[in-house]
This record gives sequence, structure tokens and C-alpha cells, in this order.
Amino acid sequence: MKRPLSRRGHSVGIAAAGAPSQAPGSGPKWFGKKEWSVYSPTHINADSIAADTSPDGEATTSIFSTLEVGVEKNTTNNKRKGAEKKAAEMSAVRTATLRRTFILPDEARLAAFTNDIRGFINKSKGGRACLIVDVGGTTEILDFPTGKEQAEEFQLSVISPVRREAKGSGPNRLPLPEFVLNLVLIVQRCGDDDHAVLTVDTVDTEIAVAGSGGKPKPPKT
Repeated sequence: MKRPLSRRGHSVGIAAAGAPSQAPGSGPKWFGKKEWSVYSPTHINADSIAADTSPDGEATTSIFSTLEVGVEKNTTNNKRKGAEKKAAEMSAVRTATLRRTFILPDEARLAAFTNDIRGFINKSKGGRACLIVDVGGTTEILDFPTGKEQAEEFQLSVISPVRREAKGSGPNRLPLPEFVLNLVLIVQRCGDDDHAVLTVDTVDTEIAVAGSGGKPKPPKT
């Protein structure tokens, strides 16, 4: 963790070693404002999610109709006299938190949850996006950095190990009292003509039970 500014010689009234003296207010302005602008992410509604669970209760699919976040390029309004540019947001965040009751039969030993998250990314070269997935106690990040135009589907596979399959193979990790899925969608653009849109369509979750042959598959690359 970085030290506070006051301990690094960069606070007001403390000059960095070897730096030329400057009149107050004449130095470079790295941050334009003294305070943060607090942004509240938007959250999906319960009626925008549909779930389909297998008859044996070992697999479920969550379908999202509105889990999308985007920042569009600036637009020009030509209706008035002269062209007027309308500034769009430079960044945006959207979140989803889902919880389901999970009951493990006494005779079963759970090995893992396997999760496949599918969606679509559409961004310009100066746009970026990031998907943070926290599911079943495991966190993964899928990054779409700047420097490349993208308009394609994506899939992120996440294995959430829960309990060791064999005794003596290490410390056991007991199942969580409920199955929790957290999704954070982040987009950002660099310039006026850049854009980025990130969408999550479905999340497939399957239970792998020890001794049943249902071993978790490695994530697809």
C-alpha cells in the first residue's frame, strides 16, 4: 500500500528533494478538483432475471435481459444554430448480486461449482471494459483493454472449489450457506469518439459431486 501523500514529500508546503521552488499555484495540476465525484452504480431489477433449473437440481441457468452497461461517443446536435456537442459519460458501472439457497445432501460430498458466464463486448480502440465475477467464493476478472476494436461474444469459465474430494488431501473448505453470484460490469472511454458496451447474457452453473464422475473441467481459454 502506498504511503499517504504527506509522508511522500508531496503535500502542500513540502517540496520534493531536488525540485525547483515554485510560486504557490504555479505547479502542474494533475487532478483538476480537490474532491472526488461520487458515482453510484446502477443495479439490475429482479424482474430482469429468469432462471431455469434442471430436474435433479444440479444445474441452473440464469438469463439476464438488462445486464448491460455502456458509454457512447459524444454526439453533435445540429438542430440549433451552429453545431453543439453533447458530452456523454466517460465511465459507467453496473452491478448484479444474486443469492440462492443451497442444500447439500448428507451423503454427498461437493467438489466444486462450475460456472460459464457468456456475453458480448463492443468497443472502439480507445474504449475499455472489465468484468468482475465473484461466484461461489471464487473471484475472476476478464479485462478488455484499450488498443483494440472488439465486437464479439465472450465466455468466462470459473471453477469454484468447495470441498476436497478425498480425505487427507488437505484442509476441507465447507460449502457456503448460500450460493452467491456477484457481477460488476465496468466500461470507460478515452476520447470523444470512443465507446464501450459490455453485456452479460447468461450464467450457467453446475454442481460437481465427488465420486459421481462429475469432475470440474478446466476453464476454456
